[in-house]
Amino acid sequence: MDKIFLNQIKILKKVKNYNKLLSKDIDPSLSPLTYMTAWAETPGYYKLNSLIHNFKIRSYIFFLKDIFLISFHHSLKAFKKKNFSEDNKTKNLIVSYCEKKNFDKNGNFYDYYFNTSSKNNKYLWLLISLDNYIPVNIKENLIIISKDSSIKYNFYFFIKSLIKIVLKKKGGITKFFHWANSSYVFSSEVTKIFDSLLKKLSLKNIIINYESVPFQNSIINKAKKFNKDIKIICYLHCAGWPLQTDLLFRNKKIDKLLVSGIDQKRKLVKYLNWPSKKIINIPSIRFEKNKKTQFGGKIFIPYNIFDEKTFLVKFENFLKITKEKSLNKLGYSIHPLNKKSLKHKKFKSKIQSLIYLYKNRFSSFTKRKTSIIFGSATGVCIQALESGVDIIHFPGDINLDVFNNKMWPNIKTKNFNNKFFMYSIKKFNKTFWTINQKNKFEKYLACNL
Repeated sequence: MDKIFLNQIKILKKVKNYNKLLSKDIDPSLSPLTYMTAWAETPGYYKLNSLIHNFKIRSYIFFLKDIFLISFHHSLKAFKKKNFSEDNKTKNLIVSYCEKKNFDKNGNFYDYYFNTSSKNNKYLWLLISLDNYIPVNIKENLIIISKDSSIKYNFYFFIKSLIKIVLKKKGGITKFFHWANSSYVFSSEVTKIFDSLLKKLSLKNIIINYESVPFQNSIINKAKKFNKDIKIICYLHCAGWPLQTDLLFRNKKIDKLLVSGIDQKRKLVKYLNWPSKKIINIPSIRFEKNKKTQFGGKIFIPYNIFDEKTFLVKFENFLKITKEKSLNKLGYSIHPLNKKSLKHKKFKSKIQSLIYLYKNRFSSFTKRKTSIIFGSATGVCIQALESGVDIIHFPGDINLDVFNNKMWPNIKTKNFNNKFFMYSIKKFNKTFWTINQKNKFEKYLACNL
C-alpha cells in the first residue's frame, strides 16, 4: 500500500502543478479540464489520465464527441411562475438539481440532497432540470432551468457557440480545448441566466449542492463579482471517494464547505489544499444512519465501466481461489444514473453468468455480509463500510481507484497482489458521519448562514 500511496501523492502533485501553471492564463475553477474526475468520463478525466498515462487516442475521440455535444445545450431557459415577483425579497437562494420525481401533484419540490421542501418560503430555489420536466403549477419560490425545445441537437447553436469561443477565448489550440466542450457551453448558458436573475434579487446567502463542476464555480464567481458580501455556502452531499482530484481547492470565493466526516475534512485540508477554516464538519443531511442490510450482499456496478474485460477476468480469478460456501449471496445495484444503460445491463448479465458458474462459492448461511465494487470506489463504498459491511474491490486503476489508509486513516485496506482489495472500517462515523434526526437542514446547514 505504501507504493500506491506514493503514486497517489505524485498524481496529486501533478494535478496541483497543472492547476498552478494554468492559473497564469486561465481561472482553473472554470475550466472543465480541471474538474478531474477519476470515476466518470469528463474532459477532466481525460486530462487527468494524460498527466499520468499516454492516453491520447481515446482522449481525442472523446473531445471530438464532446465538441459535437455543444449542440445539445441549446434553448436553455428559466421557467418560473407567471406572476413571479422580479423584486423578490427572499435573501437565501439554494442551487440544486431536479427531476420529475422531486415534484408532488401540486408542484411542490422536495430536494433529496438537502432533505427539505420548497414549502419553506424562506428560500428561493434555482434548479437545474436533469430530465427537462416542468410541473404545470410552478411554485412562486422555484426557478427551473430547462430546455425550451424538444429538438435534441441544434446545429445553428453549435456553430454560433464555436464562433463565440474562437472570438472571445483567444490563445491557440491548447486553450481552445478548455472552452470548446459541452461542459463549458452549458456553464456559460446557466451563468447567463443566473446573472439576469441576480440583478433582480437581493441575496445575502447562496447555498449550493456542490460538486466543484464548472457551472457551480462560474455562478459563485458571478455572485461574488456582483456583491462580494453574498455568503457562499457549499454542501458536499455524499461520502468520500479515494483520490478526489475533482475536489482540489480551486475557488477561493467559497466562504464555507460543509462536509460529513472528520476524515473527509482532513483529506481536503492535508491533500487537496483547502483552508481548514473554510470547512465545517456536520452530520449528513442527505443520508440517515443505515442498517447493514441496505448495503450488505450487493455487487455495485459503477457509473462508468472503463474496462469490462479486465473486471470479468479479475472477478473469475477471484472466484477460482475462493473457498466453497465462503461468500454470502449477492444482489445487484447499478449506479442510479445508468440503470437503463444497455452496457451496464450486459455487464450485470456477464457477472451473473460467472456467479452461476461458481455457485458453490456462495451460501445463504454465511453470517459475514460482504459486498463487491467494480471500478472507482465511489461514496457508496464508504457508506457500506460505515454500516458494518466489508468490501471486496476490483479497481480499474489502482492509483486512482483505491482507498489507502494514510489518506483515509479509518479504512483498513488489504492488498491482494494488486488484483483486488478488501476494506473494513476501524471507527464508525469518522469517515462519514450519519445520524437519524429530523429537520437536519435547519439544524446543521441553515445555522451557518
